[in-house]
Amino acid sequence: MNRSQAKILAAGSAALLIASVLYAWSAFVPYVQKLNGWNAMQTSGIFTVALWVVCLGQFLSDAVAKRLGARAVIRTGAVFLALAFAVPGVFSGSLAAAYIGFGVFSGLGVGIVYNGILTAGLSWFRDKPGTCSGTLLMFYGFGSTVVSYLAHFLLENLTLRTALLILAALEFAVLTAASAVVRENPAEAAAEKKSGETLPGVGVKRLLHMPIFYCQFFWMVVMCVSGLTAIGSATSVGLSLRMTPLAAVTMAGVLTCCNGLSRGVFGVLFDRLGSRKSMLMITLLQAAGVAVSALSLASGSAWLLTAGFLMIGLGYGGCNSLNAALTEELYGPAHFSQNLAVINLQCCFSSLLGPALGGAIYTASKSYLPAFFYLLAASAAAGLLMLCYFRLKRKVKT
Repeated sequence: MNRSQAKILAAGSAALLIASVLYAWSAFVPYVQKLNGWNAMQTSGIFTVALWVVCLGQFLSDAVAKRLGARAVIRTGAVFLALAFAVPGVFSGSLAAAYIGFGVFSGLGVGIVYNGILTAGLSWFRDKPGTCSGTLLMFYGFGSTVVSYLAHFLLENLTLRTALLILAALEFAVLTAASAVVRENPAEAAAEKKSGETLPGVGVKRLLHMPIFYCQFFWMVVMCVSGLTAIGSATSVGLSLRMTPLAAVTMAGVLTCCNGLSRGVFGVLFDRLGSRKSMLMITLLQAAGVAVSALSLASGSAWLLTAGFLMIGLGYGGCNSLNAALTEELYGPAHFSQNLAVINLQCCFSSLLGPALGGAIYTASKSYLPAFFYLLAASAAAGLLMLCYFRLKRKVKT
C-alpha cells in the first residue's frame, strides 16, 4: 500500500465512522420520547423511513459523482447529515421535524457518503478490492457504537437541542475535512483518456437481466435477515434466558463488535482466498450461529447463545463486506456505484423479513425459539442461493 492509498483509506474510514448514524438511532429514542412525551408507536417509523431513504441516497450519490466528482458527493452528504441533527435540534418538539431530520436527511446523507466513499476508494485498490471495502466497512460497522456512546454522553450532560446541534457541527466538520482528501484515482482517469477505452463493466439495464444478480441479491436478503434479527433482539433474547441486564447488553455489544471486525477480516480473505471460499465460509458461519442460538434457546444455555450470536455477527458483517467486493468483481468497475445501489435495495426487504417478521413470530408464540427456526430456514435458503451463484458464475463474462 502506497502513501496515497493509505491517505484515501484513512480519510474514507474516518468519514464512514462518523457517518454511521443510522444504527445509532436507538441511543436517541429514549431521550426524544421522554422529553417530548412521544410513545414508541409514534417514533417506530423513523428508522424504517431512514433505511428506505438510504437506497435513494445511494442513487443520488452516483448522479452527483458523475457530474461533480467524489469530493462533491461527500460534501453533499455532509450537508444532509448536518441537517439530520440540526432540523430536529432546532425544532425539538416537532415529530415531523424528527421524521424529516432523523428519517429523511439522515437516510440521504448515509446513502450518499456510503456509496461515494466506496466508489472512490475502490478506484485506488483495483488489485485488492476486498481489503479496501472490508476496511472501510469495518469502520462503518464500528461507527454506530462510537456515535451511540458520543450521543449518550452529550444527551446526559446537555439539553437535547444543544446535543443535536453539536452533533450536526461534528458531522459537517469531519466529512468536509474528509472530502479534501478522498477523490477518484486520477491515474485511472488518465489511462482511460490516453487509451480511449472506458473501464469494463455491466450497466444496470444488463444487470437486471442476469440471473446471477438475483442469486446475489436474494443471498444478501436472507443473510441480512438473520443478522438484523439478531442485532435487533440480542438484549431481549439474552434477558429471556435469565441473563443479567449487564450480561445481555454486553452480549449485544460483542455481537456489534463482531459485525464490525469481520468486515475487515473477510475483506482481506476475499483478496487472498477468492470469492468462492469467502462466500462459503460466511454462509456456513452464519448458519452455524443460527443453529447454535436455536440450541441455546431450547436448552436454556446463555453461553451457547453468546457463542451463536458471535458467529451470526461475524457472518452478517462478512456478507456486507463481501457484497461490495463481489459487485466489482462480477460486474466490473465502470458502473459500480449504480450497481451497488441496486443490490443494496435488498435492505428494504431484509428489514421487513428480519426484525419485523421475527417480532411478529415472537408476539404470536411468546417465545424466541420459533423465530430461530424461521432463521434456520433462511440459512438453508442462503446455502441454496450460494450454490446457484457458484454455478452461474462459471458462465458469466463481464
